[in-house]
Amino acid sequence: MTNKTPGRAIDPKTLAVQVGDYVRGYGRNNTEAFASLIAYRQWAVMAQRALDARAARIVSVFSNDELEAIARGDVSLSEVGREVLKEIEGGKA
Repeated sequence: MTNKTPGRAIDPKTLAVQVGDYVRGYGRNNTEAFASLIAYRQWAVMAQRALDARAARIVSVFSNDELEAIARGDVSLSEVGREVLKEIEGGKA
């Protein structure tokens, strides 16, 4: 597991423990479905879909003009986001 979120360096082992805590709780509360959970082989694909859905929810708030500018490449949401992150992190005491 790797963390690609700018500004958040979370150790992959810590992330695995956090995921394990959730999965452990799921397994204890739903033992029949737990076998299916373990056998499922498309977790990386599913996680990417979840990230795509989150991104879609964020993008959905923009106006048509803003969306068209992003679609044309006139505005880079990644670049804007990096600038905002610098502002946020720079404002921390």
